[in-house]
Amino acid sequence: MNSSPNKLSDNPHAHLYKCKERKQSQHERRIKFLAELKEKRSKCADENRQLCETFLSEINVESSMDESVEENTQICDATKEIDSENSMNESGIEETRCEDMEIESGKKRRRSIKFKLMLTEWFLDIPDDLEEDWIVKFCPEGLRVLLISARHITRFYNGKGKLVFKTKTKFPGGGNYNSRGTTILDCIYNKQTRTIFILDCLYWNSLFTVPSEATFRFFWLAAKFQEMPEMSDCERSRYKFILMDNFPAERSLIQEKMFDVLKIQDKEVLYDGVVFYHKESEYTFGDTPLATWLHSFMLPEKLGIDIPEIYQQKMPTGYINLEHFIENREKFRKQKWQQNKKNKKESMET
Repeated sequence: MNSSPNKLSDNPHAHLYKCKERKQSQHERRIKFLAELKEKRSKCADENRQLCETFLSEINVESSMDESVEENTQICDATKEIDSENSMNESGIEETRCEDMEIESGKKRRRSIKFKLMLTEWFLDIPDDLEEDWIVKFCPEGLRVLLISARHITRFYNGKGKLVFKTKTKFPGGGNYNSRGTTILDCIYNKQTRTIFILDCLYWNSLFTVPSEATFRFFWLAAKFQEMPEMSDCERSRYKFILMDNFPAERSLIQEKMFDVLKIQDKEVLYDGVVFYHKESEYTFGDTPLATWLHSFMLPEKLGIDIPEIYQQKMPTGYINLEHFIENREKFRKQKWQQNKKNKKESMET
């Protein structure tokens, strides 16, 4: 771990890369985004399709570099940034070390893929239509990754486009079940439980879902997992895959879900926060006011709901409210980095 915190490396979530303050209010920009989606959806779809095709061509080049690697030596693990379990950042894992794969001496380092994940904004203005037009997904603690299944292997990239690890899966193109096709999913990787939590879908086999509404993307993912429940466990992979549920953004439901304990292999996994998606929002490469974020400990403040004590304990020292948190985010990032470093040191001593 670096001796001093990178400005972005302690960001607890890729979701938290919020934009600078704008003159327009969040509500005004939501209205503008929705109007543009309705008026220019076909144009936007064409532009996003072109970007995705360019991206897929990069993946094919990247994949062709690994065809000489044996099938039973395909798994890599992330480096020191992933060891900080709560760190889900885009600042980059600059290197990857392979636990089970021998690397040829003198082999050139792979270039990064050029791709942007969808980044949320802080949920500053709670809309009046929250419970009618918004849906929610809980985000477990972990590292934000982009899952790419293509050419018989599934790769995972961080927010900077650096390869984190790879394995065989049963997703289209993943190698274990259907080697043809391509799958691109937005996920969270929890290292403690070696679990990949799936949030969103960009590409599934021959279906390009980026310009589709959030309701359709989530419905499509749920339908595919119901058709093929074996995708959750891959016999040739050390990883487990779990599709995160979505539900209406009703305060009572959010509160109920917060008290549900997420257990993986007898280990409890906490929710880092909640993402709120507008039902009509498409997958946007970059930031959008139609996908917003709150840490778990911010829910009582912004939505007036109760949360378990464990989440209240996650509140940073000196926290006052969301607006104060944003104004002093560098201070809180440093505090988070120092706490992670302390926790890591204590775990090594024990």
